[in-house]
Amino acid sequence: MTDRIRIAMIGCGGITKPRIEGFRQNWDKGLKRFELVAVCDLDESRAQQRAQETAAFQGTTPRVYTDYRKLLDAEKLDAVDVQTEHRSHHTIVCESFERGHHVIVAKPLGLTMRSCKVMVEAAKKAGKILAVAENYRREPGQRAINWALRQGMIGEPRLLVWNDIYERLQPWAWRDFREQAGGGWCLDGGVHFTDLFRYNLGEADTLYAVSRQFEPYRYGKPELRGEPVKVTVEDAVTAVITFKSGAAVQWTFSCMTRGRELRDRFISGSQGCLDWKLGLLRKGKQTPLGELVRQMMSSLDAEAKERLFPCGMTHTFATEIKDFGDALLSGTKFEVDGLEGLKDQAISMALYESSHLSQPVKLAQVESCEVEGWQKDLNQAVGLA
Repeated sequence: MTDRIRIAMIGCGGITKPRIEGFRQNWDKGLKRFELVAVCDLDESRAQQRAQETAAFQGTTPRVYTDYRKLLDAEKLDAVDVQTEHRSHHTIVCESFERGHHVIVAKPLGLTMRSCKVMVEAAKKAGKILAVAENYRREPGQRAINWALRQGMIGEPRLLVWNDIYERLQPWAWRDFREQAGGGWCLDGGVHFTDLFRYNLGEADTLYAVSRQFEPYRYGKPELRGEPVKVTVEDAVTAVITFKSGAAVQWTFSCMTRGRELRDRFISGSQGCLDWKLGLLRKGKQTPLGELVRQMMSSLDAEAKERLFPCGMTHTFATEIKDFGDALLSGTKFEVDGLEGLKDQAISMALYESSHLSQPVKLAQVESCEVEGWQKDLNQAVGLA
Protein backbone atom coordinates (compact mmCIF):
# COMPACT_ATOMS: atom_id res chain seq x y z
CA MET A 1 0.00 0.00 0.00
CA THR A 2 1.23 3.50 -0.84
CA ASP A 3 1.10 6.38 1.62
CA ARG A 4 -2.18 7.50 0.01
CA ILE A 5 -5.07 5.22 0.99
CA ARG A 6 -7.84 4.98 -1.61
CA ILE A 7 -11.10 4.63 0.29
CA ALA A 8 -14.79 4.49 -0.65
CA MET A 9 -17.76 5.35 1.56
CA ILE A 10 -20.81 3.11 1.23
CA GLY A 11 -23.84 4.71 2.86
CA CYS A 12 -24.18 8.49 2.98
CA GLY A 13 -26.77 9.13 5.69
CA GLY A 14 -26.72 11.81 8.36
CA ILE A 15 -23.83 10.36 10.37
CA THR A 16 -21.52 10.63 7.37
CA LYS A 17 -21.56 14.43 7.40
CA PRO A 18 -19.42 14.57 10.58
CA ARG A 19 -17.35 11.71 9.16
CA ILE A 20 -16.51 13.85 6.13
CA GLU A 21 -15.60 16.60 8.59
CA GLY A 22 -13.23 14.13 10.23
CA PHE A 23 -11.50 13.50 6.91
CA ARG A 24 -11.31 17.26 6.33
CA GLN A 25 -9.68 17.92 9.69
CA ASN A 26 -7.04 15.30 8.90
CA TRP A 27 -6.30 17.07 5.62
CA ASP A 28 -6.13 20.44 7.37
CA LYS A 29 -3.48 19.02 9.71
CA GLY A 30 -1.42 17.82 6.75
CA LEU A 31 -2.52 14.18 7.22
CA LYS A 32 -3.57 13.70 3.60
CA ARG A 33 -3.38 9.94 3.82
CA PHE A 34 -6.92 9.13 2.72
CA GLU A 35 -8.29 9.92 -0.72
CA LEU A 36 -12.05 9.42 -0.81
CA VAL A 37 -12.42 8.22 -4.40
CA ALA A 38 -16.07 7.09 -4.40
CA VAL A 39 -19.28 7.40 -2.43
CA CYS A 40 -22.45 5.32 -2.65
CA ASP A 41 -26.01 5.63 -1.41
CA LEU A 42 -29.39 4.39 -2.60
CA ASP A 43 -30.38 8.06 -2.55
CA GLU A 44 -28.14 9.59 -5.22
CA SER A 45 -28.68 13.12 -3.91
CA ARG A 46 -27.16 12.20 -0.55
CA ALA A 47 -24.13 10.66 -2.23
CA GLN A 48 -23.76 13.76 -4.42
CA GLN A 49 -23.85 15.96 -1.31
CA ARG A 50 -21.06 14.01 0.39
CA ALA A 51 -19.03 14.08 -2.82
CA GLN A 52 -19.27 17.86 -3.00
CA GLU A 53 -18.38 18.25 0.67
CA THR A 54 -15.29 16.13 0.06
CA ALA A 55 -14.28 17.98 -3.10
CA ALA A 56 -14.24 21.26 -1.15
CA PHE A 57 -11.10 20.22 0.76
CA GLN A 58 -9.74 17.28 -1.23
CA GLY A 59 -9.61 19.02 -4.58
CA THR A 60 -10.92 15.96 -6.42
CA THR A 61 -14.54 14.82 -6.45
CA PRO A 62 -15.43 11.26 -5.44
CA ARG A 63 -17.35 9.32 -8.05
CA VAL A 64 -20.99 8.72 -7.16
CA TYR A 65 -22.75 5.33 -7.17
CA THR A 66 -26.15 4.03 -6.11
CA ASP A 67 -25.13 0.33 -6.25
CA TYR A 68 -22.30 -0.68 -3.93
CA ARG A 69 -21.42 -3.75 -5.99
CA LYS A 70 -20.86 -1.60 -9.07
CA LEU A 71 -18.60 0.59 -6.93
CA LEU A 72 -16.61 -2.39 -5.67
CA ASP A 73 -16.30 -3.77 -9.20
CA ALA A 74 -15.22 -0.48 -10.76
CA GLU A 75 -12.91 1.12 -8.19
CA LYS A 76 -9.34 0.31 -7.25
CA LEU A 77 -9.48 0.56 -3.47
CA ASP A 78 -7.45 -0.03 -0.35
CA ALA A 79 -10.28 0.39 2.15
CA VAL A 80 -14.04 0.76 2.50
CA ASP A 81 -16.03 2.81 5.03
CA VAL A 82 -19.41 1.09 5.53
CA GLN A 83 -22.12 3.36 6.94
CA THR A 84 -25.34 1.60 5.97
CA GLU A 85 -28.25 0.24 8.01
CA HIS A 86 -27.24 -2.62 10.30
CA ARG A 87 -28.91 -5.38 8.28
CA SER A 88 -26.50 -5.01 5.36
CA HIS A 89 -23.23 -4.64 7.29
CA HIS A 90 -22.03 -8.23 7.10
CA THR A 91 -22.83 -8.58 3.40
CA ILE A 92 -20.97 -5.44 2.32
CA VAL A 93 -18.10 -5.98 4.75
CA CYS A 94 -17.49 -9.58 3.67
CA GLU A 95 -17.67 -8.70 -0.03
CA SER A 96 -15.13 -5.96 0.61
CA PHE A 97 -12.78 -8.44 2.30
CA GLU A 98 -13.18 -10.83 -0.64
CA ARG A 99 -11.87 -8.05 -2.89
CA GLY A 100 -8.87 -7.48 -0.64
CA HIS A 101 -9.96 -4.26 1.07
CA HIS A 102 -9.61 -3.21 4.70
CA VAL A 103 -12.89 -2.10 6.32
CA ILE A 104 -14.12 0.37 8.89
CA VAL A 105 -17.80 -0.16 9.67
CA ALA A 106 -20.40 1.79 11.61
CA LYS A 107 -21.43 0.60 15.04
CA PRO A 108 -23.13 -1.63 15.98
CA LEU A 109 -20.94 -4.12 14.16
CA GLY A 110 -23.81 -6.25 12.86
CA LEU A 111 -27.49 -7.12 12.87
CA THR A 112 -26.89 -10.10 15.19
CA MET A 113 -24.04 -11.74 17.06
CA ARG A 114 -23.79 -14.36 14.33
CA SER A 115 -23.28 -11.64 11.72
CA CYS A 116 -20.57 -10.12 13.93
CA LYS A 117 -18.74 -13.44 14.10
CA VAL A 118 -18.98 -13.84 10.32
CA MET A 119 -17.25 -10.48 9.83
CA VAL A 120 -14.54 -11.09 12.42
CA GLU A 121 -13.77 -14.48 10.86
CA ALA A 122 -13.80 -13.03 7.33
CA ALA A 123 -11.29 -10.36 8.35
CA LYS A 124 -9.00 -13.00 9.82
CA LYS A 125 -9.28 -15.18 6.70
CA ALA A 126 -8.54 -12.24 4.40
CA GLY A 127 -5.72 -10.93 6.57
CA LYS A 128 -7.36 -7.51 6.61
CA ILE A 129 -8.26 -4.97 9.28
CA LEU A 130 -11.83 -4.79 10.58
CA ALA A 131 -12.32 -1.54 12.49
CA VAL A 132 -15.52 -0.42 14.22
CA ALA A 133 -16.36 3.28 14.02
CA GLU A 134 -16.85 3.65 17.78
CA ASN A 135 -16.05 7.26 18.59
CA TYR A 136 -17.57 8.08 22.01
CA ARG A 137 -14.56 7.00 24.08
CA ARG A 138 -12.37 9.35 22.01
CA GLU A 139 -14.09 12.51 23.32
CA PRO A 140 -11.88 14.48 25.77
CA GLY A 141 -14.41 14.23 28.59
CA GLN A 142 -14.61 10.45 28.21
CA ARG A 143 -10.83 10.18 28.18
CA ALA A 144 -10.72 12.34 31.33
CA ILE A 145 -13.22 10.14 33.18
CA ASN A 146 -11.20 7.06 32.29
CA TRP A 147 -7.96 8.83 33.28
CA ALA A 148 -9.39 9.86 36.66
CA LEU A 149 -10.56 6.30 37.23
CA ARG A 150 -7.09 4.92 36.40
CA GLN A 151 -5.52 7.48 38.71
CA GLY A 152 -7.57 6.06 41.59
CA MET A 153 -9.46 9.28 42.22
CA ILE A 154 -12.62 7.45 43.31
CA GLY A 155 -10.92 4.36 44.69
CA GLU A 156 -12.28 1.00 43.61
CA PRO A 157 -15.15 1.32 41.08
CA ARG A 158 -18.28 -0.29 42.48
CA LEU A 159 -21.41 0.82 40.65
CA LEU A 160 -22.00 2.49 37.29
CA VAL A 161 -25.47 4.00 36.83
CA TRP A 162 -26.64 4.86 33.31
CA ASN A 163 -30.18 6.23 32.92
CA ASP A 164 -31.67 7.53 29.67
CA ILE A 165 -35.34 8.20 30.40
CA TYR A 166 -37.41 10.52 28.20
CA GLU A 167 -40.21 10.56 25.60
CA ARG A 168 -39.84 10.27 21.82
CA LEU A 169 -43.00 10.12 19.75
CA GLN A 170 -41.61 10.96 16.31
CA PRO A 171 -40.50 8.18 13.92
CA TRP A 172 -36.84 7.53 13.19
CA ALA A 173 -36.83 5.84 9.76
CA TRP A 174 -35.28 2.34 9.59
CA ARG A 175 -34.03 2.55 13.17
CA ASP A 176 -37.57 1.86 14.38
CA PHE A 177 -37.69 -1.54 12.70
CA ARG A 178 -36.02 -4.56 14.29
CA GLU A 179 -35.57 -6.36 10.97
CA GLN A 180 -33.40 -3.47 9.70
CA ALA A 181 -31.71 -2.33 12.91
CA GLY A 182 -31.47 -5.56 14.92
CA GLY A 183 -32.91 -3.79 17.97
CA GLY A 184 -33.86 -0.37 19.26
CA TRP A 185 -31.80 2.31 20.97
CA CYS A 186 -30.28 -0.18 23.41
CA LEU A 187 -28.44 -1.63 20.42
CA ASP A 188 -28.12 1.34 18.09
CA GLY A 189 -26.96 3.84 20.69
CA GLY A 190 -26.42 1.26 23.39
CA VAL A 191 -23.18 -0.05 21.89
CA HIS A 192 -21.67 3.39 22.49
CA PHE A 193 -22.57 3.00 26.15
CA THR A 194 -21.50 -0.63 26.48
CA ASP A 195 -18.15 0.33 24.98
CA LEU A 196 -17.80 2.93 27.74
CA PHE A 197 -18.80 0.34 30.35
CA ARG A 198 -16.04 -1.97 29.14
CA TYR A 199 -13.55 0.87 28.66
CA ASN A 200 -13.97 1.85 32.31
CA LEU A 201 -14.82 -1.42 34.09
CA GLY A 202 -13.38 -4.23 32.00
CA GLU A 203 -15.23 -7.32 30.83
CA ALA A 204 -18.86 -8.05 31.69
CA ASP A 205 -19.82 -11.42 33.13
CA THR A 206 -23.58 -11.77 33.69
CA LEU A 207 -26.63 -9.73 32.71
CA TYR A 208 -30.30 -9.73 33.65
CA ALA A 209 -32.75 -7.48 31.84
CA VAL A 210 -36.40 -6.78 31.18
CA SER A 211 -37.20 -5.35 27.74
CA ARG A 212 -40.63 -4.05 26.76
CA GLN A 213 -42.47 -2.30 23.98
CA PHE A 214 -45.18 -0.20 25.61
CA GLU A 215 -46.02 2.00 22.62
CA PRO A 216 -46.26 0.27 19.22
CA TYR A 217 -46.57 3.52 17.26
CA ARG A 218 -44.57 6.66 16.50
CA TYR A 219 -46.24 9.64 14.88
CA GLY A 220 -45.38 11.84 11.93
CA LYS A 221 -47.38 14.54 13.74
CA PRO A 222 -46.62 13.69 17.38
CA GLU A 223 -48.47 16.67 18.88
CA LEU A 224 -51.70 15.37 17.32
CA ARG A 225 -50.90 11.65 17.44
CA GLY A 226 -51.31 11.90 13.67
CA GLU A 227 -49.71 9.89 10.87
CA PRO A 228 -49.03 6.78 12.97
CA VAL A 229 -46.13 4.48 12.09
CA LYS A 230 -46.11 0.97 13.56
CA VAL A 231 -42.65 0.16 14.96
CA THR A 232 -41.05 -3.12 16.00
CA VAL A 233 -38.35 -2.20 18.53
CA GLU A 234 -38.32 -1.87 22.31
CA ASP A 235 -39.03 1.41 24.07
CA ALA A 236 -38.05 0.45 27.64
CA VAL A 237 -35.30 -1.72 29.11
CA THR A 238 -33.80 -2.04 32.55
CA ALA A 239 -30.75 -4.19 33.23
CA VAL A 240 -28.27 -5.19 35.90
CA ILE A 241 -24.82 -6.21 34.65
CA THR A 242 -22.10 -7.74 36.79
CA PHE A 243 -18.47 -7.39 35.74
CA LYS A 244 -15.52 -9.69 36.31
CA SER A 245 -13.89 -6.92 38.35
CA GLY A 246 -16.74 -7.13 40.87
CA ALA A 247 -18.33 -3.87 39.73
CA ALA A 248 -21.96 -3.66 38.62
CA VAL A 249 -23.93 -1.56 36.13
CA GLN A 250 -27.54 -0.47 36.46
CA TRP A 251 -28.75 0.55 32.98
CA THR A 252 -32.25 1.86 32.31
CA PHE A 253 -33.58 3.18 29.01
CA SER A 254 -37.04 4.45 28.15
CA CYS A 255 -38.21 6.65 25.29
CA MET A 256 -41.85 6.42 26.37
CA THR A 257 -41.73 8.03 29.82
CA ARG A 258 -44.17 10.91 30.10
CA GLY A 259 -43.82 13.85 32.43
CA ARG A 260 -40.23 13.24 33.55
CA GLU A 261 -36.76 13.05 32.04
CA LEU A 262 -33.77 11.51 33.75
CA ARG A 263 -30.27 11.29 32.29
CA ASP A 264 -28.03 10.30 35.19
CA ARG A 265 -24.65 8.79 34.37
CA PHE A 266 -22.05 8.22 37.05
CA ILE A 267 -19.54 5.75 38.49
CA SER A 268 -19.53 5.35 42.27
CA GLY A 269 -16.33 4.12 43.88
CA SER A 270 -15.03 3.38 47.35
CA GLN A 271 -13.74 6.96 47.76
CA GLY A 272 -15.88 9.13 45.50
CA CYS A 273 -17.90 9.48 42.34
CA LEU A 274 -17.28 10.40 38.70
CA ASP A 275 -20.33 12.02 37.14
CA TRP A 276 -20.65 12.59 33.38
CA LYS A 277 -22.22 16.02 34.06
CA LEU A 278 -20.68 17.15 37.34
CA GLY A 279 -17.18 15.71 37.15
CA LEU A 280 -15.38 14.39 40.24
CA LEU A 281 -17.27 14.40 43.54
CA ARG A 282 -15.08 13.47 46.49
CA LYS A 283 -14.79 14.43 50.16
CA GLY A 284 -17.37 17.18 49.81
CA LYS A 285 -15.56 18.80 46.89
CA GLN A 286 -16.45 19.00 43.20
CA THR A 287 -13.96 19.11 40.35
CA PRO A 288 -15.88 20.02 37.17
CA LEU A 289 -15.40 17.79 34.16
CA GLY A 290 -13.71 20.59 32.23
CA GLU A 291 -11.10 20.88 34.98
CA LEU A 292 -10.55 17.12 34.89
CA VAL A 293 -9.90 17.40 31.16
CA ARG A 294 -7.36 20.16 31.82
CA GLN A 295 -5.63 18.10 34.52
CA MET A 296 -5.52 15.06 32.26
CA MET A 297 -4.08 17.05 29.36
CA SER A 298 -1.35 18.54 31.55
CA SER A 299 -0.42 15.08 32.87
CA LEU A 300 0.04 13.45 29.46
CA ASP A 301 3.49 13.14 27.98
CA ALA A 302 4.00 14.03 24.32
CA GLU A 303 3.61 10.44 23.13
CA ALA A 304 0.34 9.84 25.00
CA LYS A 305 -1.09 13.20 23.95
CA GLU A 306 -0.30 12.50 20.29
CA ARG A 307 -1.84 9.04 20.55
CA LEU A 308 -5.09 10.27 22.09
CA PHE A 309 -5.36 13.67 20.40
CA PRO A 310 -3.12 13.54 17.30
CA CYS A 311 -2.02 16.93 16.00
CA GLY A 312 -4.20 18.45 18.73
CA MET A 313 -7.41 17.10 17.16
CA THR A 314 -10.32 16.43 19.52
CA HIS A 315 -13.05 15.85 16.91
CA THR A 316 -13.86 12.19 17.57
CA PHE A 317 -14.30 11.21 13.93
CA ALA A 318 -11.03 12.93 13.03
CA THR A 319 -9.07 10.99 15.65
CA GLU A 320 -10.84 7.76 14.68
CA ILE A 321 -9.87 8.26 11.03
CA LYS A 322 -6.28 9.01 12.05
CA ASP A 323 -6.26 5.76 14.05
CA PHE A 324 -7.55 3.83 11.03
CA GLY A 325 -4.84 5.32 8.84
CA ASP A 326 -2.18 4.37 11.39
CA ALA A 327 -3.47 0.79 11.46
CA LEU A 328 -3.33 0.50 7.67
CA LEU A 329 0.04 2.20 7.14
CA SER A 330 1.95 1.32 10.31
CA GLY A 331 0.33 -1.90 11.48
CA THR A 332 -0.75 -0.51 14.85
CA LYS A 333 -3.88 -1.95 16.47
CA PHE A 334 -7.04 0.05 15.84
CA GLU A 335 -8.48 0.88 19.26
CA VAL A 336 -11.94 -0.66 18.74
CA ASP A 337 -11.39 -3.48 16.27
CA GLY A 338 -13.87 -6.13 15.19
CA LEU A 339 -13.44 -8.27 18.30
CA GLU A 340 -13.92 -5.26 20.59
CA GLY A 341 -17.02 -4.27 18.63
CA LEU A 342 -18.34 -7.80 18.96
CA LYS A 343 -17.89 -7.70 22.74
CA ASP A 344 -19.60 -4.30 22.94
CA GLN A 345 -22.55 -5.61 20.96
CA ALA A 346 -22.81 -8.77 23.06
CA ILE A 347 -23.87 -6.69 26.07
CA SER A 348 -26.66 -5.03 24.08
CA MET A 349 -27.79 -8.34 22.63
CA ALA A 350 -27.69 -9.93 26.07
CA LEU A 351 -30.41 -7.47 27.12
CA TYR A 352 -32.78 -8.95 24.57
CA GLU A 353 -31.72 -12.55 25.16
CA SER A 354 -32.15 -12.24 28.93
CA SER A 355 -35.60 -10.70 28.60
CA HIS A 356 -36.55 -13.35 26.03
CA LEU A 357 -35.56 -16.12 28.47
CA SER A 358 -36.71 -14.30 31.63
CA GLN A 359 -33.42 -15.19 33.28
CA PRO A 360 -29.82 -13.97 33.58
CA VAL A 361 -27.41 -14.80 30.76
CA LYS A 362 -23.64 -15.14 30.63
CA LEU A 363 -21.93 -12.75 28.25
CA ALA A 364 -19.58 -15.49 27.07
CA GLN A 365 -22.58 -17.51 25.89
CA VAL A 366 -23.99 -14.56 23.96
CA GLU A 367 -20.62 -13.81 22.37
CA SER A 368 -20.23 -17.42 21.24
CA CYS A 369 -23.83 -17.58 19.92
CA GLU A 370 -24.64 -20.39 22.34
CA VAL A 371 -27.50 -18.15 23.50
CA GLU A 372 -29.23 -16.55 20.50
CA GLY A 373 -32.91 -17.51 20.66
CA TRP A 374 -34.12 -13.91 20.41
CA GLN A 375 -31.98 -13.43 17.30
CA LYS A 376 -33.09 -16.63 15.55
CA ASP A 377 -35.59 -15.03 13.16
CA LEU A 378 -33.16 -12.23 12.30
CA ASN A 379 -30.45 -14.75 11.42
CA GLN A 380 -32.91 -16.68 9.28
CA ALA A 381 -33.98 -13.52 7.48
CA VAL A 382 -30.42 -12.75 6.34
CA GLY A 383 -29.38 -16.33 5.61
CA LEU A 384 -27.22 -16.87 8.69
CA ALA A 385 -29.30 -19.53 10.46
